[in-house]
Amino acid sequence: YRLVLTENRMENACCGHCGLLRHHQLQDEVVQALCFDFFLGTTITSSRAWYVMDTLVDIRCCQPQALTFEPKEYAERFVQGFGGSVLSFEQAVQHLQSKTTAKNQGCCD
Repeated sequence: YRLVLTENRMENACCGHCGLLRHHQLQDEVVQALCFDFFLGTTITSSRAWYVMDTLVDIRCCQPQALTFEPKEYAERFVQGFGGSVLSFEQAVQHLQSKTTAKNQGCCD
C-alpha cells in the first residue's frame, strides 16, 4: 500500500490493513493511494479497490487482514471459497477502525 502525499512525500505500508489505517490518519495529506490486487498482482487505486475482510486465508501479516481486489466479482468469488466479506474502501476503513478500537490494539499487534 503506497501513499503519495502532499509536498512530494511518500509512505509505504506493509499491507492493506496498515495502509487503510494510515490513509485515514493522513486524510487531507493524501494525494493518491495505490495498492496491489491480491489475485492479479496489478497496481490499483486504493479508493476504487474492493477489500476482503475476515477471510480464512492467512497471509501472515497484520490482523485483521484486508485483501485488495480490483474487480468486485473476483473479491466475491474469493469469499465464496475462503469466507469473509467484501467491503468498499469506506466500509473497510470503518471496519478496521472499529476492530482496532474495540481491541485497543495498535496496527501490527
